[in-house]
Amino acid sequence: MIHLSQQLCGVSAFASYSNSIFLQILHSEELSTYLVLGLSVQAFIVCDVFTVFVERLGRRMLHMAGLLGMAISLVLITIGLIYQNQIEWLKYGSLIGVFGFVFCFNIGPGSIPWFIVAEMFTQQSKSSAMTISVFFNFLSASIVSFVFPDIQAYIKEYSFVPFICLIVLFLIYFYFKLPETKGRTIEEIADQFRSKKTKSMLKLIESDAVSNLTDYSTETLSTQL
Repeated sequence: MIHLSQQLCGVSAFASYSNSIFLQILHSEELSTYLVLGLSVQAFIVCDVFTVFVERLGRRMLHMAGLLGMAISLVLITIGLIYQNQIEWLKYGSLIGVFGFVFCFNIGPGSIPWFIVAEMFTQQSKSSAMTISVFFNFLSASIVSFVFPDIQAYIKEYSFVPFICLIVLFLIYFYFKLPETKGRTIEEIADQFRSKKTKSMLKLIESDAVSNLTDYSTETLSTQL
């Protein structure tokens, strides 16, 4: 799931069609080219700087903060694209959204999926887990790259709304399921998953016991009457 979140957030669409996105906002090919170059420089700097914060802030927090920032950035871009003809200055909001999206991607979702998977599996299953992760990463990236032009053609200014919805779903899932691996052994992470399963099983057993007790009490009362 964490590798799917890296690609289904729409980053492949940005990488492949960033120039056309800038053209749609600014209507200037020369300026769009410079801004694409600026995005690349920003991505390199942010990714390099935030490697320091991975050990301080943790993988889970940075990944989820990055996804949240990307969702907000896509909302800004969408609002700017919808209303840029009515309100001139909103196109600058879209530009802030584009740079914000790339910034937020590189503080967490851009790099964390590549090593957090290795931290969650034992040595025996690590290679299989990484192979499956890489497969789904490239598969989802290819799907987004191929599908995005059609999405853009059909829903135009609303083309980033599907990615916003997907990011929100990923955030909800990771809030409940994604463990923090910073400073923890594989055994500790496995124990966390086991404890969650145990709690779920206990709740299920408890609810069944209460249900059976209620049914038994009802039957007993009916018999006495």
